[in-house]
Amino acid sequence: LMYFNRDIVTKVPLFKECQPGFVLRLVQRLKPQVCLKGDYLIKQGDPANCMYFIRHGEMEVIVNGMCMAFLKTGDFTGEIGLISASASRTASVRALRLCELYLLEKTDFDQVVEAFPEELKRILHKASKRAKQNKLMKDSVEIFNQAAW
Repeated sequence: LMYFNRDIVTKVPLFKECQPGFVLRLVQRLKPQVCLKGDYLIKQGDPANCMYFIRHGEMEVIVNGMCMAFLKTGDFTGEIGLISASASRTASVRALRLCELYLLEKTDFDQVVEAFPEELKRILHKASKRAKQNKLMKDSVEIFNQAAW
């Protein structure tokens, strides 16, 4: 079980190159959770204070009432909730069937990174790069949409 959970954590780009000891501490803090079909795991606009790893199941990502993506076994969501002090959810996530998940709360993440400050630095650097890429992509889509009209 510990091995599978290690893999589910290291699949997240922010944690991919982290030290094994850091990953192990994160895995030890994971809390199992179940989400029934139709239940909302996350609601758009709510405070972001944790992330989720999908152990088994399928979920839909909804933005402003529209389904934008699907999440499946092995996927994750909500990582921004670990690294931001005041982020809110940018999308809702709803279970399409029974889902087994693991929850990592920001308070647990903060305790682990306290012992691994170099990992926090690496994670924040990756998150910053990813945010810039996402902004570029969003800007490109907006320009495309304006040009199409």
